[in-house]
Formats: sequence, C-alpha cells, structure tokens
Amino acid sequence: MSVIVTGNFPKSLQIGANIITFWGDYNEKETYYSQIFQSLGSDEAYMEDTLISGFGIMPAKNESNPVSYDSMSQGYTTRYTIQTYGLGFQVSYEQRKFGKYAQIMEKGMNHLARSLKETKEIVGANKFNNGFDSNFTGGDGKELLATDHPTRAGTFSNELATPADFSEASLEDILIQIYNATNDRGIRIGLKAKTLLVPSALKFESQRVLYSDLQSGTANNDINAVKEMGMLPGGIICNPYLTSDTAWFVLTDAPEGFKNVSAVDGEFSNDGSFDTADHKYKLMSLFAMGWTDPRAAYGSAGV
Repeated sequence: MSVIVTGNFPKSLQIGANIITFWGDYNEKETYYSQIFQSLGSDEAYMEDTLISGFGIMPAKNESNPVSYDSMSQGYTTRYTIQTYGLGFQVSYEQRKFGKYAQIMEKGMNHLARSLKETKEIVGANKFNNGFDSNFTGGDGKELLATDHPTRAGTFSNELATPADFSEASLEDILIQIYNATNDRGIRIGLKAKTLLVPSALKFESQRVLYSDLQSGTANNDINAVKEMGMLPGGIICNPYLTSDTAWFVLTDAPEGFKNVSAVDGEFSNDGSFDTADHKYKLMSLFAMGWTDPRAAYGSAGV
C-alpha cells in the first residue's frame, strides 16, 4: 500500500520552506458533463426509467359509428445501476508529526476532489465516445447513435445515414432530421436542437459555421441560415474528453435524455491505524450516467 512518508516531502520538514505548487493544481472551470447530463439523486442501488408509448393518429369517424379505441403500452426500460468510485491516500505518523505545513494534507484532499471530477468527465464523455459502438447499448438495445432505433411504428434514426464530417451542409441535414422527429407511434413531436457538441479538433471550424454572418468558407453572399434562424440557442460545447476528432453531436430538448443519477456525490472520510498511527484519507462517490431517450442526441461519426 502506498504511504506518504517524510521522504516524499523532505522540504516540509525544513523551517522556512514554502510548499505551494502541486502538479495538476490548476484553475478549475465549469464541468462539461454538468452541461449535458441532468443531475438526479437516488437512495437505491439502481434507478429505472420506463418510457410509455402513447396513442396513434386519430382516424375519421363516420356518422353513427362508434369511435375507434387505442391503448397505451409500456415501452423499453433503461436501468441506471449505481457504481461505486473511490480513491484515497495514507500518511505516516512521522510525516504528520514532523511535517511543518498542513497544506500538504489539504492539497491531497483537493486532489482527490480533482480526481473525482476527472472521473465524472470521462464517464460522461464515454457515452459519446462509445456512441456508435453496438457493444454499448441503451434501454432499447441499440447504441446511442443508430439508424434503426426500434419503435411501435417501425424504427427511427438519430444519426446521418451516410457518416459525414462536420460542415454547414451536414449540420443542416442533422437539424432537418431533428425537425422531423417522431415519437414511438410515428407522431411528430416538435423536437428542437439546443447545443452543438464537438471535440477540440472542431473548436474553430464549429465557431465559423455557427457564427459567421454569411456562409462559411464560400464566396457566396448567402446568409448563414443556422445563425439567422437561431437553430442552436445553446451554442457550442467543445469537450476535450471526446476522443474522436471527427465525431460530432447535436443535443436536443428531449425531456428524458441524459441523466447523472447520484447516490453519493462525494463523501470525504478519514481514519487512523492503531498499530502504525498512520492516517488514511479517502473520497468516495456513487453514481451512474446514461441516457433514457436516444432522441436526446443526433450526430455523425465523421469519416
């Protein structure tokens, strides 16, 4: 077991030493996952979301004939299984007694918090990194982005039929697809695009495509229709935890989309060893991330 002893921080034993900087101790910004995932609390080992399939199109009724009857039914169920995450460090008795600066221990606790944040960023981003992989499926048995999500009316697609790199044209194709989205019974639902989600490699190109007054990269005087129509009111999330340089996504206002279900957001604790007098510090978190309705994201893997 790793233990922080006096030899790890010899300068902390010296009077007048100034222990300030830790590798990785940088200014923290707003988390990316919190901009995508709805945060929910839970006291259970798992949470299940079950979608309900509504009614179909209302048919015409002839005079004196009875109305037709339809039924709702239970759709697929998505289970969010809580996973435990934890990390800690151990400090020797001598280091605690002879070390001159307690901020070493304070910094250690801060870095546990940083480790948890990093874990959540990776877990959240991996829902998109694995979004085109059939080995990582949601409640409907399909990957997040697929051309054949099952419904009572057949199937629906939330990815481009032919993968395309990010451009003005491919973005417009996705926005049209979102505009035409239907529910489980094939009824249009008025789904709206909210935010463009891109990796670091598309940071600058996405800015040009979304915010140029005229069409980007051409000599045309045509307007930038996406900007003029306000099609992406949430702007751009450039997430450096996305691993593909070509895959890109559009997040929508689907109400049952991405969820971060947390039983313990972050719990610090510490304890001592009677035999060694060493002290242990740890941080634990219990959470699960996923999606219920894949209509929460549309996108392309790029080429």
